[in-house]
Amino acid sequence: MTEQYGVHLVGGEMFDWSDADAGRPGGGALETLLQRVVPQSGHVLVAGPHRDGLVDRLIEHCAQVTCLVRSLPDAQELGRRQAGTGRLTVLCGGLDKLGDAGPYDAVVAVGGLGPLATPDSSPLTWAQRLERLFARLAPGGAVVIGVENRLGVQRLVDPGGPAADDEWLPGDLDDTVPAGPAELAARLAESGRPVERCYAVFPGLVTPTVLVDADRLEERAGSDGVTGTLISTALGGEFIGRHVLADPRRLARSALAQGLAARLAPAWIAVVGPAGEPPTGLVSDGGPDHWAATYELRDDHGRWERGEVRPSAQHGGGRVLRDPARLAGPVPSGRTLEESLLAACALSDVPAVRRLLGAYAGWLAGLAPGAMAFATLDNVVPDGDGFAVLDPSWELAGEVPFSLALARSLRRFAVGLIAGGQPHPWPGTLDLDGVAVTLLAMAGNPGDRALLGRAVELEAEIEAAVRGLPAAEHARLLAELRSGVVREPLGHREALTAHRRLADDLAAARARSEWLDATLKAKEAEYAKAAETAQGKLEELRRQRREDQAEIKRLRQEVKVKEAQVKALRDSLSHRVGRLATAPLRALRGVLRRAR
Repeated sequence: MTEQYGVHLVGGEMFDWSDADAGRPGGGALETLLQRVVPQSGHVLVAGPHRDGLVDRLIEHCAQVTCLVRSLPDAQELGRRQAGTGRLTVLCGGLDKLGDAGPYDAVVAVGGLGPLATPDSSPLTWAQRLERLFARLAPGGAVVIGVENRLGVQRLVDPGGPAADDEWLPGDLDDTVPAGPAELAARLAESGRPVERCYAVFPGLVTPTVLVDADRLEERAGSDGVTGTLISTALGGEFIGRHVLADPRRLARSALAQGLAARLAPAWIAVVGPAGEPPTGLVSDGGPDHWAATYELRDDHGRWERGEVRPSAQHGGGRVLRDPARLAGPVPSGRTLEESLLAACALSDVPAVRRLLGAYAGWLAGLAPGAMAFATLDNVVPDGDGFAVLDPSWELAGEVPFSLALARSLRRFAVGLIAGGQPHPWPGTLDLDGVAVTLLAMAGNPGDRALLGRAVELEAEIEAAVRGLPAAEHARLLAELRSGVVREPLGHREALTAHRRLADDLAAARARSEWLDATLKAKEAEYAKAAETAQGKLEELRRQRREDQAEIKRLRQEVKVKEAQVKALRDSLSHRVGRLATAPLRALRGVLRRAR
């Protein structure tokens, strides 16, 4: 049966359903992979819902494309978009109703085999669906198939991970679903089609921005922190601003360090019988589509090297510029400076923090003004006596003072330190800006909160330019950054860790308060006793003073009595007679005294 816009109904169609809102796989990394492995002159079957851009690239790349989707509205929209091209056929229904369609030179089912079933479909297992797809494949054809990991990082950290409403058969009951990249390769090999490459996919099948050869991730990461940075950045972007059970970035880094990153990857993509050699890895980064850059990762004797970067044209927005061509070449290896600082903070190794920050500040001062703003702690790795920038493609036009660039970088680190519940050697009562000011002082470039305010404005300017925010959204973003709102994944485990740390700090503060209270009471008792003693002594002195005053008064009375007696004697007749009788003798005594 044929509907309008060239849509062919094969049976099991879902008339009142759409997979458009459920998330469809696509993106630069996936498009680049398909262009590398799908034959240009062949007929390709795209099984399941995929992003419009990916279908468009395949139509441009291949001679003929057939899309199999279960939703009639999605099929009609797809046919409407490509009406008149003559290179697209749209089939609507379930995989089990496909009949004898084909054969196809390549089969693409990156979204997995789950979306190929409908409520009216036969209850096929994963292996049976795979067999149905292989039955439509021409000899020597290529297959690109995705499998979601039900025990991946995304399932371990997402607290609200109920099964989607289209998963009518719980995957746990289907033991044919591969449980790892090795088992996926074995299942495909059983079909007589060995896997050329199996990728670990981050952050998931919907937006696979990092594809790394699973065999490469089977080994422990060692000192190569590039892979960990790429994976954690991809997961951080996927869960940004969401409440999770634990920070997926830390979990992924732990898995990578233990050689379990491939087993715990959110998904895997296997490539069978490609037309060209699949790359070792593919990365699409940069945020929004107009900033994104896609490049191949090549394994150069154990170290990563970026291949051709597409697009290579320079992009701009506001003062922010990006030149993706700068990404080409060897990738600096080693752990980021942010990781080293977090480890030093966890150990309360203040001298190490001061040493790292001092070296970083000295190196940052020697960079070009436009590059300073993007040489943040999470974007640099140690390189000999200095540091190297992991992503040197970003630049900020105009003059950026060194102190402002350093303040922005250290405040970003302080945000992750505080929001992530990371242990650090500073008091829990110190707020975000207080920690940032402390870090600036330890870097040898003291700053104040006014400088941090300008750093927040620079952060808001850069983020608004990258995200293409209007003026109103820019103002809201600036207010959020000033208030310390965190847009990173908000982990419940990290929150509990921070809660325990704050509880310990509170208990210690209470213990100090109780000790100070007891000491104060003891001092108050001593002061009260001393005051009582001093008051007794003061009363004794007052009593003694009163007695002395009384004695002085008595003596004064006696003096007055004696003076009166003397006066009475001097005024008596006998005293006057005696004075007259002795007057000649007193006169003679005076003459003799003068004669001498």
